[in-house]
Amino acid sequence: MAVSQKRNIWYWSGPLPEVRVALMAGSMGVLMPGAPLELSSGVCELSDTDDTQIYGHLIGSVATPTTWPIAAEYTANDQVWVAVINKDTIYAGFCDSNDTDSAVAQSNVGTYVAMRVSSLSGAVGYVTVDIGDTTSGDMLSVVDIASNVESSKYTTSDNPGVALVRHIGTLQG
Repeated sequence: MAVSQKRNIWYWSGPLPEVRVALMAGSMGVLMPGAPLELSSGVCELSDTDDTQIYGHLIGSVATPTTWPIAAEYTANDQVWVAVINKDTIYAGFCDSNDTDSAVAQSNVGTYVAMRVSSLSGAVGYVTVDIGDTTSGDMLSVVDIASNVESSKYTTSDNPGVALVRHIGTLQG
């Protein structure tokens, strides 16, 4: 994952996500908080870059709610807390273009782009907004850029830039 800012996608505005308990699939690696999850055969597994469905974002373990960051790989049927995606919630995310840091421009607003999900050790489940990928599993709609909303904190020359997005894939929640 090339993006130099290692902060996962985060809540920006809109309805707060509902938090639910879900069962995890095993052998997903040590996931980062905020990792995107999809439901498959009744359990959550890591969504990947080409997926077009999502259930929510991983918050943590039910059994060890005070253990932070997540320190071990989940085993099959471990219970986890998931912030379930709401179609009206807007998230912010750092931008890349085909795995390279990228500024975000006004021209990106209104485009459908991919959600890049890392599988690298130490960053499993890290999500960026891939504004250079408008063909593989369109999962996000760019609704604005952070510099339009909070110009005192973000600029159009930020590299990586911050895009404001809404999930448009199949929402499983």
